[in-house]
Amino acid sequence: MAVFAIVAYLVSRTDWFFDVCNRRITPKSALLTTAMFSAMSILGNYSGVEILGAIANVRDPGPMIAGLLGGPLIGFTAGLIGGTYRYFMGGFSAVPSALSTVISGTLGGLVWLTKKKLIGPVWAAAFAFSMETLHMLLTLVMAQPFSQAVSVVEALYLPMALTNSISMAIFTFIVGNVTKERNMAIEKERLQQELTQKEIRIRELEIGRLRKYSSDLEATVAKLEIVIDEEHVRKEAEKIMGTDFFKDLLNQLVAVKRARSA
Repeated sequence: MAVFAIVAYLVSRTDWFFDVCNRRITPKSALLTTAMFSAMSILGNYSGVEILGAIANVRDPGPMIAGLLGGPLIGFTAGLIGGTYRYFMGGFSAVPSALSTVISGTLGGLVWLTKKKLIGPVWAAAFAFSMETLHMLLTLVMAQPFSQAVSVVEALYLPMALTNSISMAIFTFIVGNVTKERNMAIEKERLQQELTQKEIRIRELEIGRLRKYSSDLEATVAKLEIVIDEEHVRKEAEKIMGTDFFKDLLNQLVAVKRARSA
């Protein structure tokens, strides 16, 4: 369980795993996801405890999470790798144990098909508990001798079901929270960029309006200058026309016109 928590914390901060959580799966991320959760399944075998010829373990959460995150193919492949490894470890429950691991990964992938995002901790725990129940039923049906199978199920059912359920809940809780935080950060950054672009647009519009206002003001000033110049000319003309020299000159012009007329 501690390993699951550490792995969840570390991988949830990688870009490729973040893309997988948001269902942007590439061949590279699919391969990495399969390899990582297959390794976790194998590690679950090694960390198990042998009891009555069977192995109490946390092997199945690896393929289950692979399926819940990456879909049926990734879940099936991780389950097949982990299950095959368990089969070659031997024991009278090798076949049902290996088969349950494959089924867990595949069913996790089927859940992926029906959901748009990673299920929450409660549903993940319930899913893991149901998968371990199936595991024990397969052990009762397939393992021989039956009496030994019954003893194993009585000893391991609740410990394995609870341990695997808690492991799944921890993993999905950490991954879900980190994914939500990163998505919120991305959305915040997008909104900030959108706001910045709108501010730039507003400033551009304001600059455009200021330029138009400036042009209009310059045109108005130019017109006022023309009007002022005309008014100045008129006043100067009135000053000249009001002088005695101009009046005498005007009288002489009138006299010349009269003389010509006579």
